Amino acid sequence: MSLKQKIVETGIGYGEQHGVTWLMGTEPFVLPKTYLEQLQEIEELISWMSVCIKKAYNSGHSKGLKKVLTDKVPERIPQLSDGKLERLFRLDIAVDGNDRLYVTEREECPGAKGLVYALAQGYDVPYDIAEKIKHAMPKQSSSLYILLTRDWWEYEQDLRVFAYAMQECGIECEVYYADEVDVKTLPEKSTLHLFGYFDNFLKEKEKWVLDSLSKDVYVLNPRAFYRESKVLLALPFLDFAEEIFPDQDKLARLRKYIPWTIPLSLYTYHKVDWGNIIANRQKYIIKDAGYDGNNTSWGARGVYNLDHSSKTYFAGNVQWGLQAKEWVQKWNPDIAPYLYPQILQEKVQQRTFSVSYYTENGDVAHCDKMCIRISPFIVQIHGRFEMANTLLVTFSKGNKVHGTPESIMVPALLEQ
Repeated sequence: MSLKQKIVETGIGYGEQHGVTWLMGTEPFVLPKTYLEQLQEIEELISWMSVCIKKAYNSGHSKGLKKVLTDKVPERIPQLSDGKLERLFRLDIAVDGNDRLYVTEREECPGAKGLVYALAQGYDVPYDIAEKIKHAMPKQSSSLYILLTRDWWEYEQDLRVFAYAMQECGIECEVYYADEVDVKTLPEKSTLHLFGYFDNFLKEKEKWVLDSLSKDVYVLNPRAFYRESKVLLALPFLDFAEEIFPDQDKLARLRKYIPWTIPLSLYTYHKVDWGNIIANRQKYIIKDAGYDGNNTSWGARGVYNLDHSSKTYFAGNVQWGLQAKEWVQKWNPDIAPYLYPQILQEKVQQRTFSVSYYTENGDVAHCDKMCIRISPFIVQIHGRFEMANTLLVTFSKGNKVHGTPESIMVPALLEQ
């Protein structure tokens, strides 16, 4: 109960619930040495990936890149890019039966920064995310304003706890809803953290976030519409990947840490053995990649098994047993209802863990066959990407790991 009290005292909450809304593990997760080595390589390669994509997009030399990143992006989404490198993102990593790590998600606008702080207080482990973000901010900026879209209101308390952590580091930090703020009233040389996707900032009183900003206002996550899309994880597997990622050795290593992923696009359908995928459909999932207008591309929504879902035309065709040739012939006229991007990704056949946790009465219980998600925060400090030492680890039943009330969440440390 002391552990729970420490966590609750941070003020953590989710949605309309406050306090601990998950199962509390009995101890932090101890990272095996093999995981640590892989995480360090992932840090290097995913950072290199971000730099390469920015350079290729800004230069415009890869026509294939622009086609794929803009494919099925609705007209309502401004194809805005500040041309700058991101300073913060989070990865979601799964572990397969051979203890190989796979990056299954890359989150441009990461939540749980406050949650990790609350866990760090409860389990008495260091919390370095706020300190790293402090160093990621421009030197001339001493104030951070988190601008939250109304669509993402569930994250308000998480962000307020994170704001408190930033204040402990000596950074003035406040959380506002974007429709409450007049950018002209913000102090000069403020840093903004835009908490929402372009889709969410299109309401009348929020869309100023997507307008030109003063040169004296900095953005922790510089605006780039394409960084919101899950299509980014497909880029290393496309036939023009070497135009974007010029180092063949690094590209080959990068591919080892991402499940095979492709965009469901007219630009890629003829490059794929659809017959083989249809025959082995239980090995694949479809994910909404972004811009859907209904918030299905985050929060464990918009993930469909091919052998059960008729939510998308592709999944429906697999279920109906159409052959690949028929599917390609029918693509154009029938894909109309699904005008936002989606990806096809090979499932990670995850290994399972046995985890101990505290019941509501404070007794110790055990869960077997729990899948794991490791969620490291990556922070760019003066052009160099660094992984935060404190990681969020989530254990859940089933392949779709997420922080539900039935999930066990604990911190893990990335020892240097």
